Amino acid sequence: MAQLDSYKGLLFATFDPEAPPLREYLGEVTWYLDVFFDRREGGIEVVRGMHKWVIPCNWKFPAENFSGDAYHVPWGHLSAIRSGFSFGANTRPEAEGRIVSPGNGHAIVCVGPNDMTEPPMPEILAHEQEIRPEVGKRLGPQMGLVSPVVGTLFPNFSWLRVGSRTFRVWHPRGPDKIEVLSWVYSDKAAPPHGKEAIRLAGIGGGRPFRQLGAGRHGQLAGMHPRLSRTGVAASFLEHADGART
Repeated sequence: MAQLDSYKGLLFATFDPEAPPLREYLGEVTWYLDVFFDRREGGIEVVRGMHKWVIPCNWKFPAENFSGDAYHVPWGHLSAIRSGFSFGANTRPEAEGRIVSPGNGHAIVCVGPNDMTEPPMPEILAHEQEIRPEVGKRLGPQMGLVSPVVGTLFPNFSWLRVGSRTFRVWHPRGPDKIEVLSWVYSDKAAPPHGKEAIRLAGIGGGRPFRQLGAGRHGQLAGMHPRLSRTGVAASFLEHADGART
């Protein structure tokens, strides 16, 4: 590779010796990266393990989805909203929303500064309220204008904090196939119970799958009987148990 550099613990490389230096290429997107990866002292730590899967599409589809396709949520995730899997600002039509373009093809989806997008898990919600003043002081007055929730650093690096905390690389495997590499992360300064809640939200998608991760199939079936009838619960239970090893 021609160039290798890092920002807040994230490594970036290019085969192009003529490409601009990393800081110049990032430009104004650095503040938005800080919101996700450096909002507390010590930055983040990555949960052990990685999710990988293949999607039959061009890499531009997910990269664009994470950089501005907020309109798909009310209908594309309708079943998740009705069943309780999706919670917060993305489920409310009256929530504020903005698409920010910091330049160089990067894009960020933001909600209003007071709109909540955290996983519907009590320990996470309580923790977010507790650290809110600290985060606001560290990131500055811009946090009073927008709350970034998902974004793409052009061309193929994206991140998300709606329902979980993940960052992803869209790895092309040809013109019509990509491999997704996905990691779950948490604030390094978060308490152990907060890190565990984020881990469970990341491998399962929030409150119902947290119970799957703990192996409590009966509680999930009681909360969402449609899942138990279709056998989806059992398959996700296997996935969650496997992800913990």
